[in-house]
Amino acid sequence: MNKIIATVLLAASLATADVCQDIYTNEDEFTGEITQRNPFDFTSSLNPIAIYKHIRGGSAVYSLILSVKGSDNYSRLKNVDVKFFDGTVYSFKNAEVNARYSDGWNYSTMITLTREQFSIFKSKNIQKYRLSIYSREVGPEESATFKGFVNCL
Repeated sequence: MNKIIATVLLAASLATADVCQDIYTNEDEFTGEITQRNPFDFTSSLNPIAIYKHIRGGSAVYSLILSVKGSDNYSRLKNVDVKFFDGTVYSFKNAEVNARYSDGWNYSTMITLTREQFSIFKSKNIQKYRLSIYSREVGPEESATFKGFVNCL
């Protein structure tokens, strides 16, 4: 099983150049600020992971957005954990998790990443993440594609 996962991750990593063409870029015509992001759709289970790059005054800020479906309405949730295929877990203890109803409960978080944290997402593949009490598995192909998007920024 590990050989299959490794093969899928390697193949998807080689396709990084292909995913770069899917990056959305927007320049604010008044401020000149540039925003780049990968395609996402938080209301379905398609692409519920996003990485944003916001360039203002020559300096870049990166944000990670994660979304997961839940069964009940909970408010004031905190704590986000991301598990990588190598077994390591990175925790954002104070990250707020927001709930929104759209054809079921959707929970999401937006985390501003430090350069060190951004480097982790550039070099590792996400296996699973948990937003407080709700978690979502990320398949090897989806994980490698997301890592490709991160490396495009």
